[in-house]
Amino acid sequence: MTGLLAAAGMVGIVIGLSLREVLSDLLAGVILFFDRPFKVGDSLVVGDIGGKVLDIGVRSVKLKTWDGIFASIPNRKVTSEVLRNYSKYTQRRLEIIVGVDYDSDLERVRKAMDRALARDDLPILKDPKPVVALETLDASSINFKVQFWFSTDSGMPWMSLRGKLLQAIVEEFRKEKIAIPFPQVTISSREPEIPKNR
Repeated sequence: MTGLLAAAGMVGIVIGLSLREVLSDLLAGVILFFDRPFKVGDSLVVGDIGGKVLDIGVRSVKLKTWDGIFASIPNRKVTSEVLRNYSKYTQRRLEIIVGVDYDSDLERVRKAMDRALARDDLPILKDPKPVVALETLDASSINFKVQFWFSTDSGMPWMSLRGKLLQAIVEEFRKEKIAIPFPQVTISSREPEIPKNR
């Protein structure tokens, strides 16, 4: 009898833990239903997992990750983790860092980047206005931070937009003969001094 009671107690503990997780998922599913922080088709990041929402179930949220893998996330984790919805708003901000040579005319640098930001083939918004600001003075470059807003309705992925803007900036720099520096190391050899014979 003692052995049976101990076994029954262990089974009860296991069932209790399992039911607790199931109930937590169900309760979290109810919270998601009323809160509606995202919908099917949204681009979502939960903790360190990101992808497009395929289904919102009573116990889990199904995603197709950025690299094409199916992922099922328990609802209790969705409600307890930091959640980022990249489809919630149609305007997003990006920023890039651009370095130029110390001999560069900084006003010409600003104007060149302004022309790149104003190109019609890039979905960069005029309002809010893009910002070009001096960021840091590094060992081999003067660095500018470029912040801008873009519309996600354009259909251009943010990574493609970032790459096209960098390409446009390089083209403008080449027109103005503005140098983009690369890290340089100066190596000098020091020979030990030979004492003179007295």
